Amino acid sequence: MRGEKMRENEKKDIVIHQNKLSYGKFEEFELRELKLLLKLIAEYSKDPQPKVFLEAKDIKRFVNMERDNYSVFETLIRRLGKREILIKDPEKNRYVVYHIFSKLYFDLDNKVVELSYTPDFLPLISNLEKNFCKYDLENIEKLKSKYSVLFYIRAKAEMFKKKFYLSADELSSLYGKKYLEDRNLDKKVIFPMLKEINEHTDIVISTEKEYEAQQRGRSKVKGYIFKIDKKTLTVSPELEKAIAKAKRNIYIAKSKTLNDGTVQILLGSMNEAQLIAGLNRAYEVINKDFIALKYLQKVIEQAEVTEKNIKDSKVGEPTKKKKEKEIPKVSDEILAMEIEIISYAVNKMNIDKGFFETMKRNNNMLYKLTLAEYKKEMDQEKEKKEKSIDGTML
Repeated sequence: MRGEKMRENEKKDIVIHQNKLSYGKFEEFELRELKLLLKLIAEYSKDPQPKVFLEAKDIKRFVNMERDNYSVFETLIRRLGKREILIKDPEKNRYVVYHIFSKLYFDLDNKVVELSYTPDFLPLISNLEKNFCKYDLENIEKLKSKYSVLFYIRAKAEMFKKKFYLSADELSSLYGKKYLEDRNLDKKVIFPMLKEINEHTDIVISTEKEYEAQQRGRSKVKGYIFKIDKKTLTVSPELEKAIAKAKRNIYIAKSKTLNDGTVQILLGSMNEAQLIAGLNRAYEVINKDFIALKYLQKVIEQAEVTEKNIKDSKVGEPTKKKKEKEIPKVSDEILAMEIEIISYAVNKMNIDKGFFETMKRNNNMLYKLTLAEYKKEMDQEKEKKEKSIDGTML
């Protein structure tokens, strides 16, 4: 539990690399080595440096080696350091060998991994202006098959097309040559891969077979069409409350940046606890017009995840009984104006009256700014009506 709470504050690990890497052959890699490589690429994405130094503890957890001693982990590091990837050169129509690391070393005394990439491999994870894919590392964490990991990476590279085709020969070559003769490619490779990916990642893949025309006998499978859809992430009741609260901020409501689609985008870049805390912060601090989702996301990302701001997702529900702040006394004229504006907002925008009372008590500055915005709209509406009446009289 303690580890989970600590990780709540951490940003998601994002893997970014050129699509070329998704189409590569990882023939000698074992599952842990492949996951370790993607973890190291994600760490490089956070802070691109010629040399990278990483604490071993977090890496061990990711590759499910928490119970293994450090000498076993060191062996894994050494094996990965010797691996090569075959990447297809489209111009020459052949595969080229890529050595990954110029140095991959585990300092057993200090429990630190030191690494640097080869000049040939580095552009695959640093030259990201076009033809690259991006995904959360957590999507592959629960995958138990090397081929599921590789196929997920391939699907992410093809995501923009929504589907892709692989011949039976290509599938066998990449994901299970030994099963081709048994005609068990579906049962032993494809269906298990898709089941794992559909259950544990952010995408759903379905497949259709393409057959060769045969004059006699059973038709032979020529290839497979794979269709990819993005999975809709679940929105919990707590997150729904935080979204509803954020939308009561006049500037967030006017921007129209917070909707079902953008919530999915935000959930894709942070965990739910971070998003709830961030939306609560956005409600409190945003006090100017904006139109870009990037601005809202920046405000959200600056929130600190605490027990209070995760739970505090409903306006007007204090967690403890506290003495209510006194609302400053105002003149009858100002009070009458406030009542008129609130009445306009309640009737026109279908906003609960209690929302304004809570805002005035908790954030008087935001309350005044919100009333000023509604007063502008109210005055503009009055002006239009007056012009309409004058025109009719003339």
